[in-house]
Amino acid sequence: MGKINGYIELDGRIQRICSIEDLKRIVNELGKSFTDLTEMELKELTEKSLPDGYEDDCGCKYSENQLWSVVNATNQYKVQEGTKVIHRSAFYYVKYNRGKGRAGKESIENILLPQSLIAIGRKAFRYNIFKNIELPDSVQYIGDEAFMDCDNWECERLSLPMDLRFMGTRAFRNCCKIKTVVFNENIKVIHSMAFQNCTSLEWAYIPNTVEEIGSGIFDGCTNLSHIYIPIGSREQFERFFPFDRDKLTEIEKIEI
Repeated sequence: MGKINGYIELDGRIQRICSIEDLKRIVNELGKSFTDLTEMELKELTEKSLPDGYEDDCGCKYSENQLWSVVNATNQYKVQEGTKVIHRSAFYYVKYNRGKGRAGKESIENILLPQSLIAIGRKAFRYNIFKNIELPDSVQYIGDEAFMDCDNWECERLSLPMDLRFMGTRAFRNCCKIKTVVFNENIKVIHSMAFQNCTSLEWAYIPNTVEEIGSGIFDGCTNLSHIYIPIGSREQFERFFPFDRDKLTEIEKIEI
């Protein structure tokens, strides 16, 4: 088993994780397994402030939870294995406000995320100019506007993480290169306008495990022709999509 090396914030303290024993200790402190965390608890993990000037193992410093400098001039950033949470606004890139302490971010094209990751905070990657990022199957929570306005992302098929349970409001709004979206069986909640204005989106698959879908998740998706759903679930999804009933298409998932 590879070495674990990362950080998690718990009750206002940043704790380093170097082993499975460390993870077990943290789980015991929580009094529950990570898979039992509620949406609010996962969100709270991403919202707590980091100390100003906090520096991670990649040599990157944070200011008010925003990544602002990359020590090595490289087009790739690898989040350390063992990291559980990407904090709110950590990779936020203010597209129209350059020159305010965001040195080096223009060069980050590839972002590598570890299989230990469970939560991505609100606006974590908003406006970022990366071209490639793969979401690990371990991610359970994607916060509000987490990938909003990432119009440089070269992602035609978005296969969402196997463990994803909660997706925030406008999470992928304006990601204009996404053509297809596949949700997996653990999804419980998709909040409003999650894919609003994804103008290249042609179809999406949503399983019947979903319990809540907010309004307008596909508003402005001008090329959307099909919302694929499992056979026998049309009545359930007609409640979620009262204005897009003509796009609901029942299929076997394996046919996608």
